[in-house]
Amino acid sequence: MKTKWISLKRLKEHELFSTMRVLSGREVNFVDMYLVLLELERKASSAFLKTVGTFVLGFFLISALKDGSDLRLVIGGFSLSVPVAYSSAFMGLAFWVGCMQMIQWMAILSTRSRVGVRFRVAGFSAPMFALTRGFDDMALAIPILANGFLKSKLPIQTLGNVMLLVTIVGPSIALLAIAGFFVTEQFSLIVDGDTNLVEKFAAGFGAASIIGACVYTVAFFVPLPAKKNTFSIRWGFLYPIASSRAAIDRWISEENG
Repeated sequence: MKTKWISLKRLKEHELFSTMRVLSGREVNFVDMYLVLLELERKASSAFLKTVGTFVLGFFLISALKDGSDLRLVIGGFSLSVPVAYSSAFMGLAFWVGCMQMIQWMAILSTRSRVGVRFRVAGFSAPMFALTRGFDDMALAIPILANGFLKSKLPIQTLGNVMLLVTIVGPSIALLAIAGFFVTEQFSLIVDGDTNLVEKFAAGFGAASIIGACVYTVAFFVPLPAKKNTFSIRWGFLYPIASSRAAIDRWISEENG
């Protein structure tokens, strides 16, 4: 049998889209469904940006207050110090949470795009609909046309798309550079002989969180070999509707070897 390659992102998007399609047929129409996705996207993007802000602010604070293996803050003659390992562990956790929120945001955005494309009405634009409902504030500025019957002879749209890509890729590279800074700091604490065991564990946790988040994010978006989940198909889907006891007995026999 030919191996199927599919990403976890695609599976999760299909799960969300299927749920929205079922709701569309039973409870809500296109407008309600699209508005729900817009609200989910707004919440996901807001949560992601807050986490990213915390991550970047933590980087600047740690860079400014770092004194050896401690963070040292002096106010009015009083000195407060905290091991760098603990703060960097928190930053590692924040990076992991931020990656999960970014994945959530991208999956919802992709699903919303699929829903918008499927709604075909002459003169209707899903981005403009989002704008009129107070969601997509930049819909008129982004050089993507839903009804592209005409295009400029000059590469204005291409230039706009390139600049849009730069505004996405640039901050992403900066965040990865900050993550690399924290991983480097954490590894230096792990190999430092003066660092106690608890701080080594905290530094290791932070480094593992950042590295694990990067690996998982890449794996989430990249198509990987997949196979049918026979156990889930049989016992999660077919069993409640199975009318043959012989089939159930055969499944049990096959699983028991």
